[in-house]
Formats: sequence, structure tokens, C-alpha cells
Amino acid sequence: MNQKNKNLFFFVLFSYVLCLSYFQSLSQHWSAYYDMDGWVIYNSSLIASGYDQEFRDQPAFTLFTGYALIFKIISLFNGNFVFKIEDIITSDNSDLVFGNLFIVVRFVNSLLMIFTLLLIYKILKIFNISKLHSCLALLILSFSPTFYQNLFQIRTEILSVLTFLISFYFLANFFKKKENLSNLLLAGMFFTFSMLTSIKIIFLFSLLFILIP
Repeated sequence: MNQKNKNLFFFVLFSYVLCLSYFQSLSQHWSAYYDMDGWVIYNSSLIASGYDQEFRDQPAFTLFTGYALIFKIISLFNGNFVFKIEDIITSDNSDLVFGNLFIVVRFVNSLLMIFTLLLIYKILKIFNISKLHSCLALLILSFSPTFYQNLFQIRTEILSVLTFLISFYFLANFFKKKENLSNLLLAGMFFTFSMLTSIKIIFLFSLLFILIP
């Protein structure tokens, strides 16, 4: 597979993911998966408003803080963007406000899915998997039920897996080029972010020992 075909493949695949997530989100109410979607939006709004998060099971701190930062950035360009919990409560249509936040969060979630696919491709490249086989693996993953579930729901697992894969990528580079200690430091940093997003990622920690010679 040449570079032109690879770029075309990624463009079509990523466009498919973005469009599918966007149009599906238009037909889904933010409360459809309230146990996660609603809680993510609510806790992100709390942090953006200067309060502590209430959801601590995961603990999902990295995810909530990231969305809170995105809300604040959007508000810099759109003065009418409502995201603070006090403004949501006093709003004439809180359901509409939550719906707008839901669209934003779903879009960011689809970007996280795309970055996850890209990281998987880069990791496969480190292990000398051919471009054709790597693209086929991404294609199979993109049409799996698990992929759709994480694309259509706002869950903590996707950011946790993404930061874990970033950690895995830097660790793989460290064992390939042992003189570069920065890869080891970055691997530890992103693994910490992964743990702060979902504690369950610890079960994937054993995969890192595959790289130890």
C-alpha cells in the first residue's frame, strides 16, 4: 500500500466515524444513557464551574477536566455558550442546554475514537506489521460492536484506553531506542493520566510486560 492509498484510507475512515457519530447524536437524546452521558456532562460542568466532581467511581478526573477545558475554550469564541452549572439550572430550557453540551461532547468523543485508531496503527508499525494488514485491522475494529458502543456513548473507557495506548507507544519506542529516556518518562506520565481516567485500566497493565526482553 503506497502513501497515497494510505492517506485516502484514513480520510475515508475518519470521515465515516465523524459523520456517523454526528448524525447518530442528532437522533439521540442526551438522557438516553444517563448513567454515563448525563453524568459526564454534569460532572464536567461542575469542574468548569469551579466545583469538585461528584462521580468518583472511575475516577474519570482526566476526562471531566478535559471536557471542562473544552467548554471554557468554546465560550471564548461563543459568548452565548452555556456550560456552567448555575447557568444551566437557571436556564429557561435546561434540556436544550444539556443537548448542546451533549453534541459537543459527542464530537470530542468521536475524535478520541479516531486518535485511538491512529495510535493502534502507529503501534502496529513499531512491531513491523505491514500497512495493508494494519489498515485491515483498523477496518475490522471500526465495524465491531464494541467500537460502535464507545462511539455512541460517552464513556470514560475510551480516553483511558487512548492514554494507555499512548503510554504503550512511548514504552515500545523506549525498548526499541533505549538511549532515549524521554520515552520512558512520557510513558509513565500518560499511564498516570490513564489511571486517573479509569482505574480499570490496571488490568491492561500486564500487556506492558510483553515489551520486556
